[in-house]
Amino acid sequence: MTLHRLTCLVLLLALLPLRPAAADLIVFLDGRTLEGEIVGDDGEYYTIQGRFGKTKILKREVREIQKVLSPREEFESRQATLEKSEKQKNADAWADLAKFAASKQLDQQAKAAWEHALKCDEDHLAAREALGFVRYLGAWVPLEEKMKAEGKVKHGERWVTPEEAQAQDAPAIKLETPPTPVPGEVGAAAAAAQPQPCAYCKATGFARWFPCQECKSSGKPGYVNLGERHSLCPRCAGRGELPALRCVRCNGAGRVEPQYPRTAGGIVVPRGYKECAPCNGTGGADFKECPRCVKTRPRGFLNFGDRFEPCSQCGGEAKVPTKRCPTCAGAQVVKSP
Repeated sequence: MTLHRLTCLVLLLALLPLRPAAADLIVFLDGRTLEGEIVGDDGEYYTIQGRFGKTKILKREVREIQKVLSPREEFESRQATLEKSEKQKNADAWADLAKFAASKQLDQQAKAAWEHALKCDEDHLAAREALGFVRYLGAWVPLEEKMKAEGKVKHGERWVTPEEAQAQDAPAIKLETPPTPVPGEVGAAAAAAQPQPCAYCKATGFARWFPCQECKSSGKPGYVNLGERHSLCPRCAGRGELPALRCVRCNGAGRVEPQYPRTAGGIVVPRGYKECAPCNGTGGADFKECPRCVKTRPRGFLNFGDRFEPCSQCGGEAKVPTKRCPTCAGAQVVKSP
């Protein structure tokens, strides 16, 4: 090997990212554990390099030291196992891997896993949301594209109308003498423009509720049986049920903005459009039972042991469209005449 080629190889190796070393799991005599890397040993103390800096611990308080995989190594191990398993084309399996990566602050790996989940299922709800996509006019689009199509602008961390942005940026004007309102000046049109309680969820923000499991069998929903008396249920606060599915008509706000109505599919009706009447704003013509949650109870939800979550395929509706609405082509809205 020539000197020039050897020099290039050394430079290339120097530029390669270092692979994180396996961490040390220190197990104390009292059962406590500490994860980090042992970077020093002066005979009496270990020096541990952790996420938030270095610390010293007495060696006599340590029962054993175990080698554990670093977060990146554990991710790579899980990924390799998944790629060789029968779940390699399962979107939910890749979503679980992405959530693990995100919990370990492995952002690039999490993004790659979410993208792989979309290759398995282009309509995977969790993956779309994690990558910043939203459903709009029958297609998945970036949130920014949807907001701009609705005529909104980014103001700080929020998307607002240009009028709202201008009002927030305008200096406050102090009136010496407030004008006296004229009786009847605020007409029906002005009153209708104000936020109204959502009629679909009765202003609760949730379209579906489940009985509270804490007080379900107490004989008095909303209260727990303590033997000689009943006490207010700490979980549901006396309601007897818990929210299970957010209302798409008001997006969980409990109120609707008349100037920004939403369809039954949850999208904001753009200016110049209206909700499609033949499909009632769902975008579908015919429906069938959701194949993913068809065997679960309650329908439309998946059981995760300690909780129920809306099915990622049907969104809690327990049904999926078999074909698009011919009037709106699945967009949920049509142009106003």
